[in-house]
Parts: sequence; C-alpha cells; structure tokens
Amino acid sequence: MTTTTTTIKPHWATQYSDRHSPHAREGCAAFDTVWAHLRRQGVRATNAGVGCVYLTEDGLRCAVGCLIPPGHPAERFSGNVHELIEAMPGVDLPLFGRHRDLLAQLQDVHDALEPQDWNGAMRAIARMVGFPAVEPFRWSGLDPTSETVCPVERVD
Repeated sequence: MTTTTTTIKPHWATQYSDRHSPHAREGCAAFDTVWAHLRRQGVRATNAGVGCVYLTEDGLRCAVGCLIPPGHPAERFSGNVHELIEAMPGVDLPLFGRHRDLLAQLQDVHDALEPQDWNGAMRAIARMVGFPAVEPFRWSGLDPTSETVCPVERVD
C-alpha cells in the first residue's frame, strides 16, 4: 500500500500561486531580500534585555528590519509585523500591508530559530508558498553567489 501526503497551504499562501503576477513577484523579491540578508548577517538582531528587534543599537537588522528604509520610524518599533502595521497605519510601508503574513513567517524564522536552522526554514517557506526552486540566481543588488529563490537573470 502506498501512502501520499498532501501539503495544505495556509490561506494566505495562495496569493502567491500565480508566480508571474506583480503581487507574487513583489512577495518573492521581499523573501529573496530577507534570505540574502539573513545569510550575510548570520546572527540574530537582538538588544540586551529586549530580545529580537528590527534594528539593534550596533546596526544589525532582523529579517523584517532589513526591509525597513534607514531612518524610518518603524526601525525603533517593538512588536511583531502585525502589531507594527496596526500601530503605524499611516506609515509608508505598503509592502508590509500587502505581505504581512509572509513577513510574519520570515520574522518567526529569525526570532524563533538558531541561525544554523534558518536555511532549512526558508526553503520550507519557499516550498509552502510555491516560490521557484532554490538555485543560485542573481537578483538585482544582491550577491550573485547567494542562494535566492526569485530568479531574474540566471548565473551559469
């Protein structure tokens, strides 16, 4: 007897089903940026006594913090992505509103897992939402040797 398993996507992940839509490409680019950032930084962004933060006193950024423009008031916010969006509704972070559940998953990777476990968790999120297979690709502005999941130009 053969058994098969079916992966059920969370309701929010279905918004990335059409990989060619502008929304899916934007989400994929955000995912790619976060993954490249985590790989380069290699450590959690934490302040003593506070835990994980968007921006540390010495300039480290968490998974979601790397998407916040320098000098933006959200850098100093304390709370998760959903709380940030609710607390700062007029703040210009449209990416956060459109991809809040994906960003919350990425924030959880940074906050809950040890850095050596980040790659496996990021691959699992990519599979769950249906982003392209993980291979070395170039994504504008990122290290061409980094692992990314949102191809723009293939590097052979």
